[in-house]
Amino acid sequence: MSQQTPYWFYNENAPPGLPDCDDVVSKIDFNSPRGGFAYPSEVSPVCWVKYGCTVYWNEVLSQNMANVGLAAIRSDVRAPAVYFAFQCESTTIIVMEYIEGRTVEDAWAGADDTERAKIVDGVARALRALIQIPIGASRVPSAIDGSRIRHRMFSDQIAPRHYENVEQLQEHINLFLQRSTPRKSSALQCSNLSDEPMLYCFSDVHPANFMIDINGGIVVIDFAETSFLPASFVLCRIHGNRLDFDVTQLVTIPGASANNVCALGTAGRWITLGPSSFASMGRRVKGGDDTTQQRLESCIQTGGRKRPHRMADVEGIGEGWDMMCVKDFWSLTSKAMRSRRLEGRMVY
Repeated sequence: MSQQTPYWFYNENAPPGLPDCDDVVSKIDFNSPRGGFAYPSEVSPVCWVKYGCTVYWNEVLSQNMANVGLAAIRSDVRAPAVYFAFQCESTTIIVMEYIEGRTVEDAWAGADDTERAKIVDGVARALRALIQIPIGASRVPSAIDGSRIRHRMFSDQIAPRHYENVEQLQEHINLFLQRSTPRKSSALQCSNLSDEPMLYCFSDVHPANFMIDINGGIVVIDFAETSFLPASFVLCRIHGNRLDFDVTQLVTIPGASANNVCALGTAGRWITLGPSSFASMGRRVKGGDDTTQQRLESCIQTGGRKRPHRMADVEGIGEGWDMMCVKDFWSLTSKAMRSRRLEGRMVY
């Protein structure tokens, strides 16, 4: 057996009747970048399985944090519970709660004015609820799983480097604005981002990422591009959303700065045009050297970064949610599963 262990997440409160790993793997098309299906069928589903090589591990922990955190603040907004998740070869597999409903994208197309007003209100409530998710103290800017920031202002929605603190992130963005944008844009600068509250930042505000369940409740369903970031990054995405309707007057982000939002929006537009320039400038900012970046990456891979070993250790949320230990994983997976030569690493 390999010295490495797979990424593995398990919710000890998962309901009975779920498939085992072999059942899930047998139904997956490993050539598909992304897919999903109801198990065992659409007629009588007990869970939803999402998978793909473009499904990132960050989504597992982000969705779990949202599910637990929204319940902790007693919000009527929901996120599907994550029952268990793992990686097989290069494919992330998430077994989650099945929630019947329609995406906001689908519902909007056939809705009348009254129904559309309810949809707008529901999405706004969801965005307001997400920023209230308790994230604990001393967070550094990163994806929820501790990897590089996932936010739509960056090329391919991922930052080109790790940051040890908010000051490094601000310096990187300001250097890029100074050196790589037209004179009018270069005058824009982010300021005092470290004084802003760090929030759970849901970056991909798209109508396909929200759902209306059969009871009319609002559900958030895609958490890949989610990070811990200062408040202005959150407001930047509220104003730069990809919705078919306006929620900007219904969602306020305490602590966000209009000047910073403008600077971030401008930087994002120019990063799209010059991603390599932005990446190279990041190497000039403190912490961007190869040694530091490799150290931070290594810490993430081994769980050595200052992050909780259990979701229950996150301040205020997550009692009863745990990462299964290595020996438990191997006792639950069959010889057929192990024969796929799973490789990977623990995250927490």
